[in-house]
Amino acid sequence: MRPRSGGASLGPGVGGTGQGTGEAPYWVGASDLCVDPSGRVLLVLQGHAGEPRTWGLPGGGCQPGESVEACCLRELWEETGYRGTILRPLGAKTGRAGGHPFAVHRFEVRVTGGEPRPRDPDGLIHQVGWFGAEEARGLRWSFPEDGAWVLDRLGRRAGPPTAPAPGKLVRDRIPEHMGRLGEAGRFRVAEPDEMVALLVSKAREEAAEVAASGGSAEEIADLLEVLEALVRHNGSARAVEQARAAKRSTHGAFERWFVLEGRGGTPQGPADAARDAPESRHG
Repeated sequence: MRPRSGGASLGPGVGGTGQGTGEAPYWVGASDLCVDPSGRVLLVLQGHAGEPRTWGLPGGGCQPGESVEACCLRELWEETGYRGTILRPLGAKTGRAGGHPFAVHRFEVRVTGGEPRPRDPDGLIHQVGWFGAEEARGLRWSFPEDGAWVLDRLGRRAGPPTAPAPGKLVRDRIPEHMGRLGEAGRFRVAEPDEMVALLVSKAREEAAEVAASGGSAEEIADLLEVLEALVRHNGSARAVEQARAAKRSTHGAFERWFVLEGRGGTPQGPADAARDAPESRHG
């Protein structure tokens, strides 16, 4: 990732927070951490004419009026040829360069389409590649601190899943309600790496309450809220909907109330199972 032309060098106070510098950042940009299911990270080979080419994360500077999120996805497309969706922010790298403060906002991004073909308008990107941790360790990085950060993130992903600390996930306004009622409580903000486990645990809790209530609308609504939060956390609403539609197409839904009572014996087809059942239990 390098500062780019075409409005990438912004004036004081444009975007970002300048954390760590004590002043508004002069240059604001975004970078993409894309890791595929096998644990490989997406990197680009970059360099101006006449200088050594080095590897780094896709990314670049915000254009005037552009948000860091929009910059993140635009730079991914221009530098790699891939489209993506942001999963979550990963903080910002801040410092000074050329006497001016800068802020690079990092995002974890899932690649959703495209093909590896740089469309860099400045002609600084020469190659796109996916690298495992050991391969990435041996590369010449544009910014060594970025290489160390990427390797640390890959190491975390390769380790065992983060178990949630004691406590349970609660709705956003529970601390406010408890305070209004004068009830004591200790709260913390969950770490991104534990949110899936926390949400799954909460979904089990809500599913048990649905069962205990006999399927009340209120308890079903609570369960649906948790499942929607899980989809939002993974940044995969479209992927989930596509998977749901595909499974419904191949396996059906749950409209005819079939119950598998056991395996073995005489094979039974749909017509046999539905002999005494109406076409649909609805209506």
